[in-house]
Amino acid sequence: MGATGWALFFLGVIAAATLATATIQVGLIVYASRVARQLTATATRIALLAAELDREVRPILSSANAVGRDAARVAALAVTQMERADRVCADLADGVEEGGHRRGLGGARPHEADA
Repeated sequence: MGATGWALFFLGVIAAATLATATIQVGLIVYASRVARQLTATATRIALLAAELDREVRPILSSANAVGRDAARVAALAVTQMERADRVCADLADGVEEGGHRRGLGGARPHEADA
């Protein structure tokens, strides 16, 4: 094998390596396009699921907000009523105390004053 023979041999090796590289690159491009289509389909499904979840959860959250507002209103009313009851009890206790002091100091009893 002369110089020309070796040159043709190495030229053939270079051509085979170039063909193998090109084949691998084409295969990777085809594979990447399939993966991209699958990812697009998956992203579309995720977006649809998110929209459906939003449609289903929104009324629940609205109801929960309404329940929270009602509970806050009930709590405020309960506080107001307890304050009223506390004032009534305090006024009643003051009245009982006052009546007891009057009797102890020789004051007239309510039924004797009417007579």
